[in-house]
Amino acid sequence: MTDHTDLIRRMAAELRDLLRSDIEGCAVMTGPIGASEPKPGTLEEGTAAAVVRRNLALIREAEAVTGPQDSPGAPAWLREIIDGRREL
Repeated sequence: MTDHTDLIRRMAAELRDLLRSDIEGCAVMTGPIGASEPKPGTLEEGTAAAVVRRNLALIREAEAVTGPQDSPGAPAWLREIIDGRREL
C-alpha cells in the first residue's frame, strides 16, 4: 500500500486554512484587529457551524495519523481549538 502521509498533511493544511476563515466568519471575534480571537460559545449555529465542526473533526483525524502540524502564520487560538484546549 502506498504511504499517503504527505497527501494527508497537505489536505489537513488546506482544511486548517478553511477552518480559520470559517471560524472568523461564524464566531464573534474579540480583540484588536490583527490579534482578534474567537469568543467561546459564539459560533453561530447552522450550516456554517456544521461545516466548521466537520472540518475540525477531519483535521483531528488527519493529525492522529500524521501528528500535529504547524501552520506558519496561523494564530495560536487555531492550534488551541484543534487541540481541544479552547471551545468555540
